[in-house]
Amino acid sequence: MPGSLLEFLFRAYRDGAECTLAELRAYEEFGGLSLLQSLTAIDERLQDEGLCIVPPVNEGEMDQARVVSRAVRDETFEAAYKRALEQDESQEVEYKESLYLKKKVYGNQNIPKSAWVGEEIVFEVVATICSFLNGDGGVLLIGVADDGSSPGIDCELPFIPGNKNDLDQWELHLSNCLKKYIYDFTSVIGYIKRKIIQTGDGNHICVVIVSKRTSSLTVCQTPSEPGSEVVYVRNGNGKAEIKARAIEELIRSRLTS
Repeated sequence: MPGSLLEFLFRAYRDGAECTLAELRAYEEFGGLSLLQSLTAIDERLQDEGLCIVPPVNEGEMDQARVVSRAVRDETFEAAYKRALEQDESQEVEYKESLYLKKKVYGNQNIPKSAWVGEEIVFEVVATICSFLNGDGGVLLIGVADDGSSPGIDCELPFIPGNKNDLDQWELHLSNCLKKYIYDFTSVIGYIKRKIIQTGDGNHICVVIVSKRTSSLTVCQTPSEPGSEVVYVRNGNGKAEIKARAIEELIRSRLTS
């Protein structure tokens, strides 16, 4: 990577930066150390600078793409939740009432329970996250309705695929869906920070803080067209799919920013 380690750390703190452990280990500061020593030193240096690396240094291969970015404290998620409710939905804020549950038909006994959920609902969450990655970042609140009320995600726990019906299984399902629909998920995971918090009335909300990805565009595939390549950007308080020419213009704007 060009530049000094300090320049890289500054860029990572400001915008987030993609790299591999092999590239980090090549910096002079870690020269002369064994593999284990260098990985420990890299991890400690990042923590000292208030940064985190995803996936962490004890996972994956040396040449695996990773993201170094500013660490997010627990209180940051609480503040982001309150600020997003105050701002209402916008270019950088969006609400989703659920991850998997179709709230418009939920509870309707004339409709099979299997039809109360759908992959298209999950994909709306994924596409919103992708639009933030391709835009200027943003905050997504899952479990918050369009009117700003917070019914939470608790009612959809019994419908989440898996052996358990708890919040851990819910988070695992979200991770699996991101992996399923975002092509280079391992390269973008560090730009996506999330935490489930509890509101004053006891409901659980997932706060997703997404940073702008400056290195390249994030491409996803739709549930209806496996293998498709779709790019989403922000459009007011929602997302929009963009076509080839607009993609070229977006790439040029990122290269010159």
